[in-house]
Amino acid sequence: MKRSVTCFTLLFFIFNSHIFFSQKSSFYRFKADYTVKEIDTASVQKISMGKVFFDKSVKKLHFQQQFPNKNEMILSDDDLIVNQKDGKKNEIKVKGLLDFTIYSLLLNGQLQDFGLSTYGFKLEKVETVDGIVLMTYLPPKNIQHKGKIELGKKDGRLDVIVMYKENGDLISRTFYKDYILIQGLAVPQRVVQIAETDSKKVSKKISTFKNIKLNEQGYENLYNP
Repeated sequence: MKRSVTCFTLLFFIFNSHIFFSQKSSFYRFKADYTVKEIDTASVQKISMGKVFFDKSVKKLHFQQQFPNKNEMILSDDDLIVNQKDGKKNEIKVKGLLDFTIYSLLLNGQLQDFGLSTYGFKLEKVETVDGIVLMTYLPPKNIQHKGKIELGKKDGRLDVIVMYKENGDLISRTFYKDYILIQGLAVPQRVVQIAETDSKKVSKKISTFKNIKLNEQGYENLYNP
């Protein structure tokens, strides 16, 4: 594996980030059909399908699951609400999760560095690994996560994010693939997350998106449920 650190590599990353961030004010809504395939540590597979709606101005992420059963999930800054088909409603208090979803990062122009610079992560080094520009970030002292995070960019786009524990053990790898340009914005159509447990068992989650629309007008009840 060949590694090299150059001024050109660092300037290339900064220049391309500037292009990406300059687009962020233009996009405020995201809609897509999604399919999620999950494979747990026992190799048991589960598939879910539906539609997802996100409006960054109201800060609500709305999932309408249609398979294998119908339910609705709404994620906001403060909580996650699950409305099931039988009328049951579950509410879980969460904080800060919405900002780190792919939908929020994408529309806010922060997907390229996963919003790490916004939250005080320090860029420790930039190097080239087998044609991928690899950036290593260290966390600030005021957050719960203490391990380093590595971001890999390929062809100027986020390709992989790798998260580690404080002791250096691997937590997860997430790959962003099959980019398409929509109104000038590069959008990944496939996200593959591979997580590793303390016993080194691996689980996988593959999310794919189709019929993606940006800045759709109307449908207020779907974007602000």
